[in-house]
Amino acid sequence: MDGTRSLKSKKKRSLQQPSNILPVQTSAQIIAEARQSVRALPTGRPFTPADIDKQSRGRPPSVYSIGARHFSEEQISRPNTSHKPPSRPSTSQKLPPIEKSIPPSSTASSKHVKQTPPTPMQSTVNLLQDEPEESCNPVPASYSSSSTTTVNKQSTSENRRDQDQIVTTSSQSSSRFPRSQPTTHMKKKSTTVSSSKGEEMDAYWEAEVTPLLRDLDESTADIARLCELSGTLWICLEGRGLLGRTGGEAGTKRRAAVLRSLFRLLDHTDSNLLLRIARIILAMKVTGKNLLNTCKLLFNISRTEANDVLFSEEQVLCPLVELLRETDPLVDMDAMVYGMGTLKMLSGNKGLCETLVGAGVCSLLIAVLQRCSEPSLDDANKTRCANLLVQLTIALRSLSENPTSRLEIVKGDIISLLCPVLEMYLQDKDIVFNIARVLSKLTLSKDGEEVVQRCPAFLPLLLQALACHSDNSFTFFSPFSVPSIILRQLSGYVLSLATSRLTMIQQGSSCTSPTGAIPLLNDLCTQYFGAEKAHLKKTAEKQPGREEDVLIKLVRVMANLTVHPRVGPSVANDGDTLRNLLMILGTVSTINYEELVLNVLATLNNISFYAGPGSHLVEMQEDIATVLLQVILQDTGDCLLECARVYGNLSRHPNVRKLLHETKVDEIMTTLLDSERMELVYASCGVLINMMADAHHRATLARMGGVRKLVDVLRDLGCEDWQLASLVCKTLWNFSENLTDASSCLGAEEADELIQLLQTYTENHPSGEDVNSPWQTEFVPVAQLLLHRIEQAHTQQASPMTVSNAMSFI
Repeated sequence: MDGTRSLKSKKKRSLQQPSNILPVQTSAQIIAEARQSVRALPTGRPFTPADIDKQSRGRPPSVYSIGARHFSEEQISRPNTSHKPPSRPSTSQKLPPIEKSIPPSSTASSKHVKQTPPTPMQSTVNLLQDEPEESCNPVPASYSSSSTTTVNKQSTSENRRDQDQIVTTSSQSSSRFPRSQPTTHMKKKSTTVSSSKGEEMDAYWEAEVTPLLRDLDESTADIARLCELSGTLWICLEGRGLLGRTGGEAGTKRRAAVLRSLFRLLDHTDSNLLLRIARIILAMKVTGKNLLNTCKLLFNISRTEANDVLFSEEQVLCPLVELLRETDPLVDMDAMVYGMGTLKMLSGNKGLCETLVGAGVCSLLIAVLQRCSEPSLDDANKTRCANLLVQLTIALRSLSENPTSRLEIVKGDIISLLCPVLEMYLQDKDIVFNIARVLSKLTLSKDGEEVVQRCPAFLPLLLQALACHSDNSFTFFSPFSVPSIILRQLSGYVLSLATSRLTMIQQGSSCTSPTGAIPLLNDLCTQYFGAEKAHLKKTAEKQPGREEDVLIKLVRVMANLTVHPRVGPSVANDGDTLRNLLMILGTVSTINYEELVLNVLATLNNISFYAGPGSHLVEMQEDIATVLLQVILQDTGDCLLECARVYGNLSRHPNVRKLLHETKVDEIMTTLLDSERMELVYASCGVLINMMADAHHRATLARMGGVRKLVDVLRDLGCEDWQLASLVCKTLWNFSENLTDASSCLGAEEADELIQLLQTYTENHPSGEDVNSPWQTEFVPVAQLLLHRIEQAHTQQASPMTVSNAMSFI
C-alpha cells in the first residue's frame, strides 16, 4: 500500500517480533504478536477472455441435419413388444455420432464438442408410468428402485422404432394408497361422467384441433403461417390438458395425430418454427429415437448464438428441462448428452442463466450428478456417463459465473456432489478440468467458500488430479491447461481453509506426507522451471515463457500452505523446497518475472518465521540472505519490501546480522526510514531492531542520522499507527543500551523532542482505544521504559544498570 506519512495504515507487521518481550506481556500475547508475520498470499484469479470462454462451451461444426425422416411416425402408438433386447454397448465418445451437414441457414461457428466417427448405436427406451408431475422432486421417479415403472428395452438399429406407449404392470392398475371398493351406484355414476367428458373432448378435438392439423399439413410452404398455426396448436392443447400422455386409448390416438403432423414439418430450416414444433414434441413426452432426434435438433439450433434468444421467447427451456429430468441417463444416454449439450450452449448466454434456473435446471443437474456417481456403476456405464458429465460440468461452470444461478447452485449443495464425481472420474482430464473451473467460480462467494470448507476431501482429490494430469499436459502450457487451472483452485482452496483453523489442522498431515502437497509441488516446480530455463537459454530478450503461469501458481500454493502451523515447520526443514525457491530467485530477473519473484519472496517470508534450531532453513539462511541482496540491487519497489520482511525474520540470528552488516544492508534499511511508503518504514524498523542488538552495529545507525529519522517517524506516524510507534521505541531501546548521557548518544535536540513525544503519547489516552488495543498492549509498555531511561540519563541522574536497562529486543 502506497501512502505518505500523513496517511493512516493498519497494516499488520510481517516480521518476527522480539523474543524477549517486556515483562508486562504474557506468553499468549507474545505468540499472537509473532504469528502476524505469517501471511496468506491472495489468489488472483486471472480474467477469462470471452473468446476462450466461448471455445470452452463447445459449439461444434455443422456436421449433421435433422429432418422428418429421422422421426418415427408409425411407431408412435405401437404397443410394446415382450422380448428383452441386449444392453447398449459402451462408447467413449463425448457426443454420439451424427450424420451429414445442417442446412446453410443453421450453420454456426466452430466450437469444440468431442465427436468420433459414426458407430452403430443401440437404444433402450424408458417407458414411464403416467403419474402426476412432481417437478419439485430432484430425483426422477425412474431413478428410484421403488418405482412401479416398467422399463422395457428393445434393440434398435438405424430403423429402430420409438416406443411411445405407456406400459403398466398389474400392480400399476391399483392406486398407491388403499381404497374402499366402489359401489355399483358409484361405478355407474363414474361411467356416465367419463362418457360425458369423452364426448365433450371428442367434440373439442374435431372443432378446434383437427382443423389446425389439416392446415399444418396443407400450409407446408408458408413459414409465417406455420409459425402462427404452431402457436395456436400449443394454446389449444395446453388449454384442454391434451399435452403429454393422457386420455387413455383415445388420448394416444390424438397424440399420434399431433406428432405425425409435426414430424412432417421438420424438414424446414427456420429456427423459430423448429423451436415451436420442438416445444410441442417435448411436451408430448416422447421417448427413445424421437427424444434423441428432438434433442439433436435443439442442439443443432443452439450452436448458433443468434438463436439463444429464441429459446427464451418460444419457452422451450421448461419442457426440455422437465423431460430430461424424467429421463434416466443410463437408458437414454445419447438423448441426455445432446439435451445437456443444448443446456451447455445456452448457459453461456448470461441473459438466459436466470431463465434456466427458473426452469429447474439445478434439480436436473443434481439428479444427473447423483446418477452418474453411483458406486454400483460398471466400467461401461462409467464411460458413457463421462460423456454426459463433460457437457454437464461445462454448463455448470457457465452457470457459476452468474450471481443468481451461483446462489442456487450453492443452496442445492451441488458442490458436495462434485466430490464423488471427481473421485470417480479422476482420470478424465476434461471432467477434472471443468470441475476445477466450477470450484474456482463457486468459491468467489462467501457461501461457496463455506461449503468448500465442509468438504475436506477436495484437497487430496485435487492433489491426486494434479499428479495424474501433470505429465500428459506438460506439452500444453497456458492459463487454461489442466495443471494451471487445478493449481489456481488449489491456491484458493488452501487460502479458504486458512480461515477455518479446525479444518486446517485436519488437513495438515496430508500436505507434508510423502504423497502430500509439498513433495508433489516440489516435483512439479523442478519440472516446470527446468522447461522455463531451457526457454531462457533460447531467447536473448529473457522474456517469460508459457511455463511462467504454472510456476506462479505452484509457488502461490506453497505460500498459502506454509500458513498451516504443521506445514510451515516441515517446509522450513525441507531442503528441496528451499533450493527450488533460491534457484528461481537466482535465475530470473525482477524486471521480467516480477510476479513470480514476489510469490517466491512471500513464501520465503512465511517459511523463515519457522526458522528454529536445527532446521534446514538455519543452515541455508546465509545463502538466502545473499540471494536476497541480488534482488534488492535490482528492485526498489515491492520486491524490496518483501526482501526487508524476510530479513526481519532472518536477522534474529547473529551470523545473519554479521552478513547484513558486511554487505551494508543495515545502511539500506536506515535509508528506507525516509520512505513515504509506510510498509517499507515498518519493515526496515523490524530489521534495525535486530541489528541494534549488537553493539558493534550501532555506529552505522548513528553515522547515517538514524536517530533523527526514527524521531521523525515517531512524530509523523506515531499517533497514526501504534504498532509502528512501538517498533521505533524498541529500535531506540536497543540502540541506547547502557545509556549514561542522552545528549551524546541520541543528540541533545533529539533527546528533548523524544521526551516530549513520549510524554504526550503515553499520558493522553487516544479516543476509541480499548484495553486490548495496540496502544495499550504494544506501545505504552516499551514507551514508558524508554522514557524513564532517557529522563534519567538526560538529567544526569542515572541509576546503576538494572535488569530492564540490560534487556534488548531481538
